[in-house]
Amino acid sequence: MFMLDMVLPVAAVLTYYAQSRPRAKPNRWAGIRIRVVASSPEVWRAAHREAFRWERVNLVCFCGAAVICLLTLRSWHLVLAESILYCGYLIPFGFNVRHACTVARRMVDSQSRREDGARPMT
Repeated sequence: MFMLDMVLPVAAVLTYYAQSRPRAKPNRWAGIRIRVVASSPEVWRAAHREAFRWERVNLVCFCGAAVICLLTLRSWHLVLAESILYCGYLIPFGFNVRHACTVARRMVDSQSRREDGARPMT
C-alpha cells in the first residue's frame, strides 16, 4: 500500500509535466485522454499544465503523509492509515482531472467563438 501511495502521485506529476511541455501532442499512452482535451495540441498542453499545477500539491501532501505514517505507525495501524491515504488521494486526483477538463472545455469554446466571429457572413 505504501508503494501505491508513493508511486501514483509521482507518476501523475511526471505525466502531467511531460504532457505540458511545448512539444507535447495528444497521444494514446499518457495524459488525460478525453476528447475535449485531445482536440488540439494547445488545449492538450493547457489542460496538462493546469493539472500539473494542482498535482504538485497532492504529491507533497500525500507522499509526506505516507512517509510520516510509515515512520510512526506499526502493524495494522500502518495498513489502515495507508489504505485511507490511498483512497483519500483518489478524490483530489479525480477533482484535478475534472478541473483540467473544464479548463480544456472553456478553451475549446473560446476558440470556436473566435473562429465563428472571424468568418465572414455570406
